Amino acid sequence: MMLLVMTVAGCKAPRDRAASAAIGTEDGQAEGSAVPKAVIYRMNGDYSDHVPVLINASRSHLISFPSPDDVSEFTKPVGLTGGWWLDRQGVGINTAFLSFTRDQYSSMDEPPVPDRIMESILPGAFVTETATLPVTVPQALANRMYVDSLISAGLPGIKVKRRMILYPEEPRRVDGTEH
Repeated sequence: MMLLVMTVAGCKAPRDRAASAAIGTEDGQAEGSAVPKAVIYRMNGDYSDHVPVLINASRSHLISFPSPDDVSEFTKPVGLTGGWWLDRQGVGINTAFLSFTRDQYSSMDEPPVPDRIMESILPGAFVTETATLPVTVPQALANRMYVDSLISAGLPGIKVKRRMILYPEEPRRVDGTEH
């Protein structure tokens, strides 16, 4: 039964033939059905050189963070048109950014403990929108003009997730300065 389900799922027709033609794939499907599609995102500032971490929606708990070995030039986001960035590290709508730059973090022997990571989150720095493209990251990198044209056209047919919750004011120290 499981084999039948997998076979039927693997025969599914591509959703976006225009995307497959623009990127140069034969059928619009990534090699194998498990290859993730590219994600693009916007932030409320340029934090592209800061390390992203995943936190819960209320910004009170750390969900995941990279190892220093996982942070490199190959995981740095790629700038696109309209303030969008191509994700290469796992950014989502509940991503926060650390005060550590990518160079600082990647030179560490081991990651900071979770409490130190939570203390290092840049106050008010967050992802405002994400969108999943009809192509993989390698395909998007190979044809950035196509991705930019999708963005310029308003991402037709692509669902854009927007951050809906405005976080409360960041805690202040006793002396009135922000953390």
